[in-house]
Amino acid sequence: IFDAKVTNSSYGEWKFANADERSLIEGFGGTLRFAATMSGLTRWQFIYGEVEVDNDREFGDYHTTAIDETWYKSAILQHHQERTESFVYMVKHASDPMEDNELMVTASHAIFPRDGGREAPACVVGFQFSHARMMDRIFNITSIDNVSNRS
Repeated sequence: IFDAKVTNSSYGEWKFANADERSLIEGFGGTLRFAATMSGLTRWQFIYGEVEVDNDREFGDYHTTAIDETWYKSAILQHHQERTESFVYMVKHASDPMEDNELMVTASHAIFPRDGGREAPACVVGFQFSHARMMDRIFNITSIDNVSNRS
């Protein structure tokens, strides 16, 4: 109940905070955001409204085990390993069922509140975005010849 109350105010109508946020989400083809708490509560929201799919399954139907999901465990382990504000990026294995017509990247980040110098995992938050759009951006950035442009 506590986790539901704490996360409730974050999940209403999606509004971009500013133009940079909108540009980032649009540039990578972000479609969904999510939060999963240590109690096992998972909330998700489609950024541009719910996407209807043929099988009527969505994020919560594919990710039913919250703290046992690979994206959850990986974000927690990454935090323990690096103690940074890093994200973990992953794509589904070829044998996993597709959530959408398009291959999506799941980016997750662990939230560790501090109290009295100690920390504990509270939740993992993240986004899903287009793998194809990410690859396009990577190829566009890495295909520029920056060496010959030097003086």
